[in-house]
Amino acid sequence: MRKILRLIRGYEYQLYRFESDLLDAVKSHLAQDAALLFAAQIRAFNRIYRFSGGKEINLHGLRGRNYDDIRFANKQEQLLLATAILNSPKNNHSMKAELWLVNGRVFSVNFIKPPEAVFGKEGIDQAKATVTDVKILADPMVEEESNIIRPHTIPELPPEWKGSLDKYQPTGFRMPLAKSKRNQVLKTIEAKLPEDYLKMIEQSDGVSFSNCRVYGLFDIRKVILPAKDYYILAEHEGPRLLAVKSGSKEREIFIIDLENDEEILAGKTFVEALSNLLQDVNI
Repeated sequence: MRKILRLIRGYEYQLYRFESDLLDAVKSHLAQDAALLFAAQIRAFNRIYRFSGGKEINLHGLRGRNYDDIRFANKQEQLLLATAILNSPKNNHSMKAELWLVNGRVFSVNFIKPPEAVFGKEGIDQAKATVTDVKILADPMVEEESNIIRPHTIPELPPEWKGSLDKYQPTGFRMPLAKSKRNQVLKTIEAKLPEDYLKMIEQSDGVSFSNCRVYGLFDIRKVILPAKDYYILAEHEGPRLLAVKSGSKEREIFIIDLENDEEILAGKTFVEALSNLLQDVNI
């Protein structure tokens, strides 16, 4: 019956046991004021959506409520709050989990593999987890300076952009993050980012074109797909995304075509891949 209702509604009302175990473990590692808001947000959710075989869950509450009274001070568009390892007490299987905030509230949990691979399919909603290696990666009670978009003028476009990207008239340069902050954010991204992208963010934390936005470090987001996970570096109004594969040791950049559900190798440098994205090329 539960499965039938999920198919009809598209969502469920309750977390699985191992999902609750994860949230309880993260809450126990937060400072008291943050833990109180965290608990209030969890109580406010009444719809759970699962995607990509359960690798991603999104938490929603009542329609029309803005939740301003229980939001964290850090209202970044997306913020990786914590990571942890979930272990099945029935076997030696385990998986990594990431807990993300969106605009100051708990929104999604990403698992590195389908939960059925760890806990099995039978009775998965009641499967318990031992949660270890919990790491809190950001203070949700402190507003980040990056939330304030600061216009920035760079004296000259990077040399590799000239002839390839300057014709698209890049605008919307933003003040780069301090080196220590860049290093802190980069440690949370489990992928090799292109060298020329890393050079770009030293000069500007993101850039805009007429039909495309290149993300700054704090804007990079992870998307969970059934076969692979990606970190998004740029977004075209197509809608097409420029992305690198999570966990990959290769600096390969892909165009993700959301409408046609396609992955296209766009290049091995950021400038090459971005140029192909801006041209809307079918490589």
